[in-house]
Amino acid sequence: MALKWIGLTLWLLAPTMAQAEDISVTGTRPVQVDTYRGVARIFRRFNAFPDADRAGLSLRMTAVLAPGHQPVQQAMPFLAEESGAVPLFATSGDEMRLPDSATLWAQNPPVMARLATGQRITLGFRIVVAGFSGDRFTRMQATGWLQQLDACIADEAGPVAAFLLPDTHRLSVQVAPGARLEVREGETAQLLVVNGGTTPYRFAFRPQDFPRGAVFVSSRAFGTVFMEIPFAVHGTWQRGAGRGTYRAG
Repeated sequence: MALKWIGLTLWLLAPTMAQAEDISVTGTRPVQVDTYRGVARIFRRFNAFPDADRAGLSLRMTAVLAPGHQPVQQAMPFLAEESGAVPLFATSGDEMRLPDSATLWAQNPPVMARLATGQRITLGFRIVVAGFSGDRFTRMQATGWLQQLDACIADEAGPVAAFLLPDTHRLSVQVAPGARLEVREGETAQLLVVNGGTTPYRFAFRPQDFPRGAVFVSSRAFGTVFMEIPFAVHGTWQRGAGRGTYRAG
């Protein structure tokens, strides 16, 4: 009798167990927004400036997803290499990580991104003090970095055009979570920033507003030290373009 009931139960359940489920999967298809050379030539141009002008400086490209200033990771930009997809951004942060490769220059793979209709990636540029580490720097160091950027602008635009462009005046630092940033001159100290948050805080200031002997000191090591180009330089990646657009103004 027990075997009879088991057989009846399996017969009743069989239609339910065999029924296929309909699963709907939606997503945004990657589209080409640029090429490797289209991006790499910008970095190559900067690296062709005289060594004295760009010594210790590095050009970085940043990106956000628009509209809404969303993290670029939502669009997952990548290089479509022959060997597979190579992400251009880490899992967090807005700075691009473009490989410097003669092989990639020769292959010139497309840059792809998952952009829905109406979305675009807005690109920006900053000059980073490469290799900087530590918890302090002087006013003289800071103004020297600003002067180097002005020299790079002159290399790009020419001395006459550079004369008409605004000089670089502002330096930005990433103050670590829980850190205090102050400016010291001799025995005198002035508090500038207290970062009570859990993420680095960007603080932009004019070093030339402080005395020549000033030293900027953080209670924890700085993150990135960088300068924004003192006039609008930006780019755009969008659907249907196939190549990025880059312009000043």
